[in-house]
Amino acid sequence: MNLVLSTDAKPRLKWTPELHQRFAEAVDQLGGADKATPKSLMRVMGIPGLTLYHLKSHLQKYRLGKSQESEFCTENKEEDYREIQAVEGHFSGEISDATDTQNNESLQIAQALQLQMEVQRKLHEQIEVQRHLQLRIEAQGKYLQTVLQKAQETLSGYNSSSLGVELAKAELSQLVSMVNTGCPSPSISELTEAGGFSLKAVERKQMRGTICSVESSLTSSESSGRKEEKRPMKQSGDPQKSNRRSLELSLDIYPEGKPRSTDASNQANRRKRSGIAISDGVISSPNLRIRANHVPKEKRSNLDCSGKRLPYMTSDVNEVSGKSFDFIVVGGGTAGCSLAATLSERFSVLLVERGGSPYGNPLVLDKKYYGLSLILTDEYTSVAQSFISKDGIMNHRGRVLGGSSAINFGFYSRASDAFIEKVGWDKGLVREAYEWVESRVVFKPELTLWQIVAEFGLLEAGILPYNGFSFEHIEGTKVGATVFDERGTRHTSADLLEAGSPENMTVLLKATVKSVIFQNENRNETTACGIRFIESNGSPDHTHEAYLNQCKCSSSWGDVILSAGALGSPQILLLSGIGPHEHLRDFNIPLVLDLEGVGQGMRDNPAIALLVDDKPQNRLPDTPQVVGIADDFKIIVEAGIVPVSLNATRMTIAAKVAFPASKGKLALNSTDPRENPSVQFNYLAKEKDLEECVKMSQLLQRVARSQSIAMFLGTEHRNNLMSSEDELRKSCRKNVRTFYHYHGGCAVGSVVDKDHRVYGVQGLRVVDGSTLLESPGTNPMATLLMLGRYQGIRILKERTDAGAFGTGQIP
Repeated sequence: MNLVLSTDAKPRLKWTPELHQRFAEAVDQLGGADKATPKSLMRVMGIPGLTLYHLKSHLQKYRLGKSQESEFCTENKEEDYREIQAVEGHFSGEISDATDTQNNESLQIAQALQLQMEVQRKLHEQIEVQRHLQLRIEAQGKYLQTVLQKAQETLSGYNSSSLGVELAKAELSQLVSMVNTGCPSPSISELTEAGGFSLKAVERKQMRGTICSVESSLTSSESSGRKEEKRPMKQSGDPQKSNRRSLELSLDIYPEGKPRSTDASNQANRRKRSGIAISDGVISSPNLRIRANHVPKEKRSNLDCSGKRLPYMTSDVNEVSGKSFDFIVVGGGTAGCSLAATLSERFSVLLVERGGSPYGNPLVLDKKYYGLSLILTDEYTSVAQSFISKDGIMNHRGRVLGGSSAINFGFYSRASDAFIEKVGWDKGLVREAYEWVESRVVFKPELTLWQIVAEFGLLEAGILPYNGFSFEHIEGTKVGATVFDERGTRHTSADLLEAGSPENMTVLLKATVKSVIFQNENRNETTACGIRFIESNGSPDHTHEAYLNQCKCSSSWGDVILSAGALGSPQILLLSGIGPHEHLRDFNIPLVLDLEGVGQGMRDNPAIALLVDDKPQNRLPDTPQVVGIADDFKIIVEAGIVPVSLNATRMTIAAKVAFPASKGKLALNSTDPRENPSVQFNYLAKEKDLEECVKMSQLLQRVARSQSIAMFLGTEHRNNLMSSEDELRKSCRKNVRTFYHYHGGCAVGSVVDKDHRVYGVQGLRVVDGSTLLESPGTNPMATLLMLGRYQGIRILKERTDAGAFGTGQIP
């Protein structure tokens, strides 16, 4: 092949179609444009006169053309073909080196402009992130400044010339100066970083001052005996709450001195004791966490660093072992905390919780991590304990102070008036108990974008009328309350403990109750007189005991009250020898009382969820705030964005059957109380439930097809929407899930009476969701929070009428 040169003064090579064809074949032979080099092309083509200069220039343009071709091609094959031909044609004509250079420069300019636009977009996003981060840092800095100044003022009131106080004053002055000049400590900077989730705790760099200890050393006369006034429900814009929640640090308080005695002979010591401690060396506050091991116990007040009046907390079983109390509440869950707080107003109370403290745990407190506690579970230590029912459905139960109120979706709504009337509760007292809860841990939410979309979708699907924001369980679409405040901080039932009398309450953490202790002196009357418990992370054979005061006296007025939840309470009764005789015999458990109803009548609300988006995405989770109540209260519809992994979420709409007829049962798996019992709910076993599920699925599909939600609905899910009743029946059986609202096992009428006393046993009650014959219809958290307060008030009145006076201090 002869080369064709131009007739210019400086001849240039003309790339004829034949020459370009040879070039393209050589490139393909060498494995493509990316692998071919000018030297290898010259060797393969073997054309005399063809130089490396010619090949280098042409190869560069060929690669560029291929790159443009792959970047801008579409799915239309014909368009692809035309684009490729156009690119190929670019090389097939007679193109001079000068023209090629000009085209090359144009393409490079276009690429540079595109790159510049992308860089500008990313810079804009980073500036927005930095702006929000700066606002958070400034807010936290202001809060820290007020804390430091308050601590400085408090220290100035001490006339002590001790070296420790002088050093504390100097270091506090230095910290105040750092904050005032805009130099926050590394600990604060780390805590205010935006972006992804880390399972590692933020590095706890010690602030060498004594801020928390000094602030906590306010005299007990300023805090003790001060009754909390009744407050209205906290609004999202509550400035007091805003100030209190703006900083999160960690506080380590180390044990010192002898363990506090709790028996009647040491009441004087107990009166001197005020404040909070955890004897294994750690107490967590939601806001601050600073070393204060040098502060004498008698100097500690009833206030933690966030201003909460919390009871004495310990995870050292030896501090409680062998001691006596007026009441023992087993389970610091949704109902247990409000119950213990109420009883502590007049009596000494031991509250035993198998999990740890929620304070300082972002998986519990931080809304942006909500739902991750259901993913990050283990056998004995995680805040949520997972289990798979015999129906094959994954479920969870709380294992932390606050119980399931610490791991749920946070939606708050009262039970209907019809439910209250059906169970026979005093309506006036119920309302009073609800208001007591709402004034402390309940907030009015600001709707997120997805919740606004869901709200319109529910209305467009015909779930009417629109009721706006309401506590009440009323038919139609409404906005419910939440336990997340305006800063996205969760308030669990554990926060209700500050409403009680801290001097009368002891909270034992990380201790699992193995059984109730009974005495039966006259053989006709079995009486509960204490509990047997183990360390949650210890040996099941190494047991400890705690007792009721005057348990040997026939006029005993103390109670052991089980509040361990729908799984925990029937499990403890069975382990204590109360339940079906044959089942207890299988585990060699001595029979105390043959009570067939224990573990029976277990129910869970069947639920169906529809995924809206086509795939998981990296977005923040969104708790349900809007609810649709339809079909004469029988169907509840909610929407949320739930995590499916540590860094991905899915948009969902879900519904549950409010009043299932199908029932199952609970049985022991082991005599180790830390292991989950075996439970079967028999979802959709009754035809009535299956029919309700079909109606519920049809309603869900109407919501999904609504104009508001349809625009978010992925193509795959839109195509999967069904229409025939037969398809929906099959789908219900296949896809039924839990709403985590299981109940029963110690139902009123079969295991306990209307006052929640266990039949056939003195001094033993059950107060939690296990006593419910049916669900309150809506999410049960509000009703269980209320139930603890409601029953606590009734017990106090009962004891007052009987003339009983406890060993606790009366505020």
